[in-house]
Amino acid sequence: MRKTKNTIAPVSIWEKYTWLSWVAIMLPLLLIYGQTLSFEFTNWDDDEYVTQNKLIQSLSVDSVKLIFSEFYYLMYIPLTLFTYALEYYWVGENPALFHASNVALHIANTVGVFILIRHFVSDTRISVLAALIFSLHPLRVESVAWISERKDVLFVFFLLIALIQWVHWKKENKYSYYIGSVFFLILSALSKATAVLFVPFIFILDAWFFAKGWKIAVKEKIPFVLLALLTGFVQMKGIQGAVENQSDASGYGLFENFLILTYSFVFYWIKLIVPWGLSAYYPLPDKVQQGLHWGYYLSPVFVVGVLYALWKSWNSQFRWVFFGILWYCAGVFLFLKLRPGGFFIAGDRYTYAASIGISLALAIGIEKLETQLKQKILMFFVGVLGVYTLMSWQQTKIWKDSTALFQSVLKHSPDFYMAYVNLGTAYEQKKNYTEALNAYREAIRLKPAYDQPWYNIGNVMLALDKPQEAIEPFKNAVLVNPQFTKAWNNLGSAWFKMNRFDSAIYCYQNALKLEPGYRSAQSNIGQALLMSGNPLEAYQWMKRAADAEPMDFVLRLQMGEAAEKSGQDSLAKSLYQAVIQNAPQLPEAYLAMAGLYLKSGNVEETLRWCDITLQKFPTYGPAWFNKGVVYYQQGKISEAKALFEESAKLGHPQAIAVLQQGLVK
Repeated sequence: MRKTKNTIAPVSIWEKYTWLSWVAIMLPLLLIYGQTLSFEFTNWDDDEYVTQNKLIQSLSVDSVKLIFSEFYYLMYIPLTLFTYALEYYWVGENPALFHASNVALHIANTVGVFILIRHFVSDTRISVLAALIFSLHPLRVESVAWISERKDVLFVFFLLIALIQWVHWKKENKYSYYIGSVFFLILSALSKATAVLFVPFIFILDAWFFAKGWKIAVKEKIPFVLLALLTGFVQMKGIQGAVENQSDASGYGLFENFLILTYSFVFYWIKLIVPWGLSAYYPLPDKVQQGLHWGYYLSPVFVVGVLYALWKSWNSQFRWVFFGILWYCAGVFLFLKLRPGGFFIAGDRYTYAASIGISLALAIGIEKLETQLKQKILMFFVGVLGVYTLMSWQQTKIWKDSTALFQSVLKHSPDFYMAYVNLGTAYEQKKNYTEALNAYREAIRLKPAYDQPWYNIGNVMLALDKPQEAIEPFKNAVLVNPQFTKAWNNLGSAWFKMNRFDSAIYCYQNALKLEPGYRSAQSNIGQALLMSGNPLEAYQWMKRAADAEPMDFVLRLQMGEAAEKSGQDSLAKSLYQAVIQNAPQLPEAYLAMAGLYLKSGNVEETLRWCDITLQKFPTYGPAWFNKGVVYYQQGKISEAKALFEESAKLGHPQAIAVLQQGLVK
């Protein structure tokens, strides 16, 4: 009698050693994104969200209340800003922790996708592979490597927890899971309004796995729908003014805007399937210089193809294709060019939540295959993951710093004038003024009627102490855009440096007409009035600016000078004392006290304050010079000369001039 073979399948190594799943998920992600820990902040939004964002640069009960009560750049993202505030509190402007947090959230999201898939797929290998397809896809790089896209990885982190809680509730009918789903959806919405995608996602999951036929339960979803409507309402309040004032500067007509809409939809599908030629920016073609290429006119055909694929797959054995396509379409819908205008057609970051459904559909599709074919498909996708890892590794490098970022953008879009402006700004921040000017001039060549590069050239000339060469660029900036407040202000500063105080005041006043509370212009008018011999009025302008920013102690020092010159010595003294008490790092305040006593003839106090200044700031040349002046007036010529020589060694121009002219022998 023939013995039968044992048909019990061996336990999979993935089931036996569950830790392998976590290793498989984390290792490639750490390999790709670990390099971001040495990356810098970029000048594309990172400055607005972190390095120049006063909202997150102090951590207190009041600052947290402010974070949760205000819109920021038209968005209500308080939880995202709160994470920035915590990190800034711990490390200041060190970008490593900000990058590390993005990486940690992306790894957590990958685990979340894996857990979600495991609810519907029994094979651990397939679940790991599908989760890695999501996380290693090159389209993920932008959301992870860009500090400003914290809102993406954070809202999806809470969104995935909410989805997993909801699936648990559908399976086990425990209301603790339902409440948990609501709670984490709220956290997701506080991170980014795109959390409203939760609603279409649970409808899709219900129809896919839980509904009988197409009888989808609606009543249970009402709280989530209401939360989504509230989130959408709050977000619309944030952008209401901007939307009302937004005009279509592209110049395209109604039919062309329809083509742009369909092309942006097609674009997301193409980049999902063939993630090649990725860029941080996909600019809308200029109507005059470029126009829409043939791909825009063919895009409606592709849209029809997607609709046909949906129709053919919804009631077949390939229903997983239907739901995968539907999830991706729902995920990118919010980011399509539904309104005309703007400068770009799509963004890699907008596929982050949309790609979750693709990974889930892929996992289900593979599991349905017969064993032999399944093994071949798994090996194929392992190869795909290897390619994705290499591509993502390379794509991540473009986020190293602002220079690398915009050089990469220009590699793909060499005629994109805004990229030249940002590249020039990157060079300017590193004080590479020659390259900065070259980039700005290239932007002007491509778009002469764009105000920003003219303004930036003017700023470079001011930084190089060439105010006369800054006049024309600033004039061109306000000629192109008469509402450009900062250009008017800086044009005034160029005139100020040339001692043309009347012209400077005229420009500052124009800036204030455009923005009445613009404190920089208020302060600058005060300084111009002080230099033109009107200290009393100068003090009033400076006070207006100081009232708006009580912590500006440099301005209070200048107010003291204005008060002193207008004969208000007691007021000047109290201002200098306040500066010394609150900003002891300013040597000018100590020396101003010495000057005040010298004017009153109190030589003893004058020398005492000179000595205090030198004790605290031994390399401060003006203090050595002023003490020398006192000794010179007392007839102590040799002592004065020694002090002038010390001041000259420190580069003080007045001391150098005194010695060169032989006034002290």
